[in-house]
Amino acid sequence: MDPKYFFHEADAQLFLDGLRVARRVAQMPALKPFIVRETRPGPEVLDDAGLLDYMRNTIQTAWHMVGTCKMGIDSSAVVDPQLRVCGVANLRVIDSSICPTIPSSNTNIAAIAIGEKGADLLLAAAHA
Repeated sequence: MDPKYFFHEADAQLFLDGLRVARRVAQMPALKPFIVRETRPGPEVLDDAGLLDYMRNTIQTAWHMVGTCKMGIDSSAVVDPQLRVCGVANLRVIDSSICPTIPSSNTNIAAIAIGEKGADLLLAAAHA
């Protein structure tokens, strides 16, 4: 899967802004005693080109993606509590993408629970 990081200029700018904010936070007096030095990309990398080069070579996706198909009953929900995609007939999302945030434990047990609940929902719908 290619998430196309930095595909849009606005994405690249957002990452640059985020890196600069992180650097400012690290320099705050309350944190300064706890930080020995910046190791990546390194304090010598200051210009946009150097920062973007670093980010293009190091940024990757998280391994436990969740939250792309929010479950709920509000207007921002993608699936309803029965895991049906809102506005699309006969389509359900039955995976950890319905979780609003990464579970505090590994996503494996959440994915298993969602899969089992989804199977129960499908079987109940088939017998209705």
